[in-house]
Formats: sequence, C-alpha cells, structure tokens
Amino acid sequence: MATCPGCGAMNPADARFCNACGRPLSGPSGGARKTVTVLFADLVGSTALGERLDPESARLLVQRYFDAARAVLVRHGGTVEKFVGDAVMAVFGVPQVHEDDALRAARAAVELRTAVAALNDGVQAAWGVGLQLRTGVNTGEVATGGVGEDSLVTGDAVNLAARLEQAAAPGEILLGPATHDLVRDAVDADALDPLAVRGKRQPVTPYRLRAVHPGRPGRRRRDPPFVGREVEHQLLALTFRRVQREGVAHLVTVLGPAGIGKSRLVAEFLAAVDGDVRAHSGRCLPYGDGITFWPLAEIVRQAAGLGADASAGEARDRLGRLLGRIPSAAQVVDGLLAMVGIAPPSTVAPDWALQRLFAALAESVPAVVVVDDLQWAEPTLLDVLSRAVAQLGHASVLVVAVARPELLDLRPQWGQGLRNATSLHLEPLTDGEARMLLARGGGGTIQPARAEEVLATAEGNPLFLTELVAKLTAEDADPSQAGGLPPTVGLLLAARLDQVPALQRQVLDRAAVMGEVFDRDDLSALLPDVAGDDLDERMAALLHHDLLREVEPGGPRLAFRHLLLRDAVYATLPKQVRADLHEQVADHIAGIAEGAGGAYDEIVAYHLEQAVSHRRDLGLDDPALAARAGALVA
Repeated sequence: MATCPGCGAMNPADARFCNACGRPLSGPSGGARKTVTVLFADLVGSTALGERLDPESARLLVQRYFDAARAVLVRHGGTVEKFVGDAVMAVFGVPQVHEDDALRAARAAVELRTAVAALNDGVQAAWGVGLQLRTGVNTGEVATGGVGEDSLVTGDAVNLAARLEQAAAPGEILLGPATHDLVRDAVDADALDPLAVRGKRQPVTPYRLRAVHPGRPGRRRRDPPFVGREVEHQLLALTFRRVQREGVAHLVTVLGPAGIGKSRLVAEFLAAVDGDVRAHSGRCLPYGDGITFWPLAEIVRQAAGLGADASAGEARDRLGRLLGRIPSAAQVVDGLLAMVGIAPPSTVAPDWALQRLFAALAESVPAVVVVDDLQWAEPTLLDVLSRAVAQLGHASVLVVAVARPELLDLRPQWGQGLRNATSLHLEPLTDGEARMLLARGGGGTIQPARAEEVLATAEGNPLFLTELVAKLTAEDADPSQAGGLPPTVGLLLAARLDQVPALQRQVLDRAAVMGEVFDRDDLSALLPDVAGDDLDERMAALLHHDLLREVEPGGPRLAFRHLLLRDAVYATLPKQVRADLHEQVADHIAGIAEGAGGAYDEIVAYHLEQAVSHRRDLGLDDPALAARAGALVA
C-alpha cells in the first residue's frame, strides 16, 4: 500500500495519485517535512497483571485500554501511528498541521491519564494490581512517511518523545522543552532536573505536566505597543456612536490574516469606550465535542455571572434577573440554558433566545458583543448569529465578529442582506508604522542591519515582527537557537498551508524553490504535464486566497504574499525534493539563457549548488553536478 504524504490516505501500491486528495504519490511531491508533536504512552503494571490473568482476559483488558486511548487521541486530532505491546504512539500534525498541535497533545495526555485511572478502578478491585500510564510528549521537525513506508514520521523529535516516556514515573507526563514552550501559558508544569538522553549532546530539561487549563491559548500573544490603525479604530468608534445615538443594531466583521492585529484593534476600541458600554465576548474553538455554541455560551455565562460549576437552578435565577420583565422570559431562559449546556436541549429557537438576550443587555446602556476566531465556527453557529443580528432591529447592540479570511470561504455571503453590516479588512502596517512598532517594541537593542532585515521579513505583520525580534534576542543569548522561523509563526503558516488543495500546493512548492518572486512561464516549465488553462486556474485560486500576489497588475511576474510564507513552503519540502527541483530550475534557466553571454550563470550556479548541498546532506554526493556549478562561478 502507498501512503499519501498529503492526507495520509492509503492507496494501492501501483497508484500514481492519491484516491482521496489527488496528490501525486511519486516524484517531487513524495513525503514532507513537518513540525509535529509526538506522544508516547506506556501502560505500567500490565506485566504483573498478565501473570494473574487468563491470557484472554489480559488481551481483553489491554484492548479496552487501546480502545480508550484511540478514542481520546483521535478526539484531540491525533493520528495513532502504532500500538506496540502495551505502548501507543500518536502524532499530532499528520496528516494536517494545526497551530495548536502541542496543546492538543498535552490535553490528550491528561485525558488519557484520567481514562486509565478510571479503567484501573475495576482492575484494582478485581485483581489487586494497579495500572498506571507514563507518557512522553515532544515537538519537533520530522520527515513524514513517503510512498510505501509504514511509519508516519521519523526524526529526532520522535526519539526524544520515546526517551521522555521511558524516563517518566508511573502516572507522570513529561513534556519536552519545545512542547512546553508552545503550551506554557495553558498548563501547570514543573521543570525537572536536566535529563541525559542517549544520542543528545546536551542534557534535556523535561517538564512534569500537572494540569491543562481549559480555554487558555498555549502561548499568549505578546502585547506590543498599539501602533497605527487610526482609521480602523475611528470607524469602530463612529459605528458604536451611531448604534448608541440611533438605537440600531450593527454587525462589524473585522477580517485579516493571523497576527495582523484584529483582536488587538478590538481590545483597544473596547478600552476607549469603557464605561459607556456593556461588553461581553466569546471565542470559537478549533475543535472539540459540544463546541457548536461555545462562544455564545461564554457570552451568556459572562452576562449572567455564571461560574463553571453553576447549577441549573442558580443559572436559571441569574438569567431570570438579567432578563427582567421581558416577554416570554421563561422560554428565553430555557433556550439560553440549553445553549450553555446546563439544561437539556430546548424547543426554543436559539437565534430568538440570543436576540432577546442581546436586547436585554442593551436596556440601559449600549451593548458590544464580540465573537472572536469566527473562521472556526460551525455552520449552525454562523446561521444562529446571523439570524439573531437580523432580528435585533432597534436595539443598541454592536456585534463585532473577528475572523481570518477563511471565514469567507466557509460563508461567502457573510453579512450580506443584513440591514446594518460592515466588513473591515486589516492591511499590513505601513513602513513608518512598522518602524515605530519596532522602536517601541524592543527592536532598539538590535543592530541596524538586523532591524532592517526584520522589517523586510515581517512585511507589516505585527505578530511576525514581534516574534522575529524575540527570536533574534533569544539567539543573541543562546546561539544554539539560531535558524528557522519563530515556532509560533512557523506553525501558523504551516497550518494554513496544509489547508491548500494538493494541486495548488504543487504550484507553491515549485514557486518556493524559484524564490519569493517568479515568472509564470518559468513556473509552467516546472509543471510540463499541467495544461496552461489548468495552471491559470490554480494560480487564480492562490491569488484569491491571498497566498500569491501579482508584482504588477495583469503582469506575468508573481510573488508570495509574504516572504515568511515562501519560507514556510520551502521548509516543508524534503531535501531530496528540493534538490530535484533546484536542478530542474537550473536546467530551465540555462536553457532559456543560451546566447545571453553568461548573464544568468550566477543564478544557475546557485540552484545547482543548492541541489548539490541538499543531496550531500542525504549522503548522495553528485560530483558531476558540483563540477558543473563550479565551472559557472570559476
């Protein structure tokens, strides 16, 4: 069987393309490099139990453990690679990377420990032997399985996860330092003494995971100075004043890519109107059970002052007082309690109940309701929120939806047809604004040349700029951290790229080898089996989704929308693939440059040298290619 490197589906051994996603199963697209999180868990005590149990009973018990483990791991987005003896290995990030894979793995590890503890209750009572789990979790770059390979991932990150599991005490979960860095703001964890790991030059500091806090991000965003956005801030303020003055509801959707400053803009706006408003917010979650109405449930809980352990009776009383004497208050409470999950499903329409709540919030002062990360919303939530806003009419309520542009892929007509709706798309900071942010946000300690490099690389994205500054500062303190993208930025971009359809990804892969800027005809030469119309269609889709841009409107030259995006694409290509594509680019440029008097020799030599270097890294010396590159620069 052949494993698709793109989606993980199994295909017949002689298949040339994946039956599930259409990605080629051989040639330059085979395999990939990814940053993933690997979890190893081993059952402690099963050997002693096996001595006391009939073999069939022991097998059934272990199977119950495996079934529980698989359910937990899959629920959190992990892919179970294998069960070996009493151990399980799972990978978070294959087939698709998520920006929160490390946090998903940490949550899964804690839940799995709880599941084994529940299973252990019966085992202890029946046979007097306890079962416990020891777990290791680690994050790092791996090579994903190529054609015909059984293993999903290989690399040092896998080995370290296994070593952490072996070093863990029964009932203990050990996180590698890279994993802990990505989840540190969402967990309670204790640093342990450095651990000597076979094959590692330096000891590794593991972290004992005690708990994961629900709803917290793994890494809180850095809070740099608020720079620019005067026009956007004023637009929000003016819209609010209209809502306040005329008593009409309004929907504002703030759109922009990750890190562009959407949530920060909204926070600054709320701070400016504090005292004149009743504000509540909720955030959509990227995955989980029972999350359809999660952000609305957060808003209901905030508005009524409900704690996580509030009983149905307490919740009903508080909501009743909040709603006051509005008509049909009891039915509204029933609908809201069902939405929060405190009461059984109700026959009350959730959009009607939500509209009545929003109106009640605005009885005495205007209300602002913020729903963040709406790109992760389920269709039902989008329908309910749209209908609730449409039904508000004359109520002083400003609903602010915050989302990445992917929302418009899910719901192209979002906001259309509503009486009062505005979309606000955030563009990158101007050069002057970016320089101001750099100066105020710690960039003053960076050498001028490196500061210019940061500005050019960040391209006006505040998150990218602040993370690049933080990485450079860390590299100055510890040179071993040099190289690569900042982890948070790399995972954001990798997660976005993993959503790109396989045929469009072929275009990005080849474009990344050519560089940040490339020519359509050159790209076509690297995809000789793709018809011109088909290639135009793929590039149009990439332009539409803001992954590429035209250097000049209607011109033949294209560029990646962001330099870091190009770097992220290139980082996922296996070195063998990079080498093959660099050689193809060199041959193409050499062919079209005949008679140019060596004007392109340096470019051709660069691509040949890259091909030689990557093959050498793999132990595949190519003297002829090296000699060809050397002759061009002699």
